Amino acid sequence: MGRGIGLVLADSLVDPHAIVASSTRLGPGTFVNAGSTIGAVSIIGEGVLINRSASVGHHCLIEDFVSIGPGATLAGNIHVGECAMIGAGATILPNIRIGRGAIVSAGSVVKGHVPDDTAVAGNPARPRAFDPRRSTLNVEGWE
Repeated sequence: MGRGIGLVLADSLVDPHAIVASSTRLGPGTFVNAGSTIGAVSIIGEGVLINRSASVGHHCLIEDFVSIGPGATLAGNIHVGECAMIGAGATILPNIRIGRGAIVSAGSVVKGHVPDDTAVAGNPARPRAFDPRRSTLNVEGWE
């Protein structure tokens, strides 16, 4: 339990007002907040946060330490890499892969795969240059 970063994670915690399919597997330390839904045959890793009113579709793979923001919608057959962040109200269309350490900005609509360590924003979501000194997305650096 809690490999890699020295944490000992407790069992997963599901709010009584969340809906999780019986065929879904939740990893230790995962929290599913109120109003959230997780579809059938999904695998949710360790230490994942599925925030209020988020929706994870069927046959999704969410790797360890992912954060899914409030009201985000992940359609069916989505793969989200380790340590990725999905912003509030973002929409991920079916059969998409979100890379390890990627950031999907709030309200974005993702229509294509997102590479590892890439920040995307907009509708449709496009890569944005990230300036860690400012801790904001720099829209001047996108194509």
